[in-house]
Amino acid sequence: PGSVAFSDIALGANHVLGTNKRGELYGWGKNTHGQLGLAYTTRAEYKPVLISSVGTTDVTAVTTGGYAYEYQGHTLAQTAGGKLYSWGWNAFGQLGVGTLDSGSSTPTRLFALESPYSVVNFA
Repeated sequence: PGSVAFSDIALGANHVLGTNKRGELYGWGKNTHGQLGLAYTTRAEYKPVLISSVGTTDVTAVTTGGYAYEYQGHTLAQTAGGKLYSWGWNAFGQLGVGTLDSGSSTPTRLFALESPYSVVNFA
């Protein structure tokens, strides 16, 4: 997307997420389980793509998972307003949505982890 300057990068086993200073979230790399959050699956995206479904200007933290196996991949993001989202592979319930399934390519808000709770840091 032109010349995006990333202020934060989260590295997965086969996918990468990055935020810029405006809080816009971009993803690239493998997307077979929707781990990029683009609302579709595809083999891969080879350039950064804006992930508009999380919100366009307020992502403050992002982290990725799925390091054990090549085909795994999931992502979590937090917005400035404290909203939490997860997406990607979910065979072990790692998305925190209360199910065991193949996952979601669309970011899902995690209401159960919001107020009165507060996420201090992602790891």
